[in-house]
Amino acid sequence: MAEIVILSSSSDLTEAQNKQLLGLHYKFLNHQRTILHIEKGEIPNLTLEKLLAGNRACVALEGGTPVGYCLYRVIAGVLKIRTMFVSEMARRRKTMTQIFDALEVNEQFTNAHGGIYACQEAGIAFFTARGFDKTVSTDGQWLEFTKQVPAEADEPLRTAVA
Repeated sequence: MAEIVILSSSSDLTEAQNKQLLGLHYKFLNHQRTILHIEKGEIPNLTLEKLLAGNRACVALEGGTPVGYCLYRVIAGVLKIRTMFVSEMARRRKTMTQIFDALEVNEQFTNAHGGIYACQEAGIAFFTARGFDKTVSTDGQWLEFTKQVPAEADEPLRTAVA
């Protein structure tokens, strides 16, 4: 099982972990280019501070090394999922499930919103297996997944969309 950490800033990780997390984000960008058949262009010059600007991050660590993450925002009670990625070596080990479980426990939201590209078979399988309902965009290239999540009696009802 991975250790799950919700970052308040880049200083929550060591310098080496910050570099590894940034490297993981570059792997996400390369994965996205491959899946979407985008020709390689200029590589963006990112820092972890730029990546986290306005965002929060939930990071999965194995042996102290980042192996998965979710960038998100909580705005007016809405969890907005911006990016989610698990490295190839950590897939099929419920890493993304652990990340989403941590968000549900540690963040306050009344609903969530996000989407994935329709060609992301692993993402479709992830959300479908968990009983999410799928909505297809008008162009067929983008999917939203929604699921009503039962709330505790003393908490507001949560709706999850990923």
